Amino acid sequence: MPLLEVRLRNGPDYIDVDCLVDSGAVDSMFHTDFADELGIDLTNCEQRDYYAVDGNIMRGWVASIQLEINGIAHPVQVDVAFVEENEIPLLGQSGFFDSFEVRFRGFDSVFEIFPALQRGADKYLM
Repeated sequence: MPLLEVRLRNGPDYIDVDCLVDSGAVDSMFHTDFADELGIDLTNCEQRDYYAVDGNIMRGWVASIQLEINGIAHPVQVDVAFVEENEIPLLGQSGFFDSFEVRFRGFDSVFEIFPALQRGADKYLM
């Protein structure tokens, strides 16, 4: 599984999280406990429904946070969904894949990440 440690930041509050890099996920998703740890009040956030692989519907609350990757100099501002049912933190299309170029090299069992706006400037190899 392609796992990546990221830092989620909201103002002075941050947490380091191991996330699954999931090109099939529409949005990046984290458990609502992370919103609490980051001091994010979800009561006024936009709500979205997400359909899980098993067909269940999950309610999510969307908030903007900063995402930092160790080895890449510039954090990015991303919208992520906080859901109660999601136990595995996901980095999905919106917020992650549209901010970074991700190259999977299955034959080497690695993946590479580049900032989308600054190709070649910084590189993170897993």
